[in-house]
Amino acid sequence: MLTSRRHDLGGPALAILDAVIDVARREIARQHPQLDPVLHADDPFDAVDLVARLLVNRLDELRDLADAYRRAVDDSASAGLF
Repeated sequence: MLTSRRHDLGGPALAILDAVIDVARREIARQHPQLDPVLHADDPFDAVDLVARLLVNRLDELRDLADAYRRAVDDSASAGLF
């Protein structure tokens, strides 16, 4: 979960987003236990598995983007820009 200091700008919204990402990843893993984090070209999988893998990857990217935003806000606040 979130470990960095939260600034008023987006802090609660980012905390909610982070929690939702965790829940979504756990639910996808529960529904698709056959998913392996490493894709092997010769492994057969259906469209649902493919979409689930893509969704998990995008959730990771979304978390990274939210973390970058949080750091930028914290840096701006530290610099007295907010």
